[in-house]
Amino acid sequence: MNKKLVGVIGAIIAAAVITIIVVLTVDFENNNTIPLTTNPNLGLVVNTPTSATTLEELNRVYEQAATTGVGRNNFYMFWNILEPDNTVRVLDVVLSRYNIIDTVIIGAEIEEHFRYNEGGVENYKHFFNIVYEKIKQKHPDVKIGSSFALHAIFNKNLENLVSELGMGDFVAFSYFPVDSLNDIAKTPYEAQTDLEKILDLVPDKKVALFEISWSTSEFVNGNEQDQVEFLKTAYDFYRKNKSQIEFFTWYRQYDRPEGVSL
Repeated sequence: MNKKLVGVIGAIIAAAVITIIVVLTVDFENNNTIPLTTNPNLGLVVNTPTSATTLEELNRVYEQAATTGVGRNNFYMFWNILEPDNTVRVLDVVLSRYNIIDTVIIGAEIEEHFRYNEGGVENYKHFFNIVYEKIKQKHPDVKIGSSFALHAIFNKNLENLVSELGMGDFVAFSYFPVDSLNDIAKTPYEAQTDLEKILDLVPDKKVALFEISWSTSEFVNGNEQDQVEFLKTAYDFYRKNKSQIEFFTWYRQYDRPEGVSL
């Protein structure tokens, strides 16, 4: 029987600003005789416990992630390394080759760039609209959006950028409950309040959480108990508002090594 893990999100960065995230489905063969129910709207960023790994360990980690029943996983590719130009052409090749891709995000955490580069907003909007139109012509079922760091939006009062640049079929966010120094500065329940504000920021289309997390590192004032509590409240938010949420992905399967903030 197939064990299904839905969704690899690939973030492709152009000129260190533009990010493209694709969501696809991957099937894993296994001998489990119990049917596994997956939710295509819930995700988990799959990673290994250490940076050095083997193919066998990677396969084990993906199979472990699949047993949770999540339906998505993030995978990141750097656009400036792969192809700095011809965005539409390369996207078309990727989408044509991997027909399980259903989502593309253009622009990851773009608020930080446009906070200091307001003059580039119109160029970005023009770029987004061209890519959106041309990709939709050949791949009409693929959903396309932009993304922002919700914590940065609140910490730096950049809500206006969400209204101006939240284009496409949905608006995506990453969220870590940190202050401007990347220290955890909220309780799990205060963080849930931040999540609820997303719906006010984007009242006219669906939202997505493509990276949401809580560090356990004492280095940034984190701990396991608060992580567990936030995990519960975050999924409570999803369950209560799932009709308005495109997808919701927890970051990550394994915490990063000690001393790394997120």
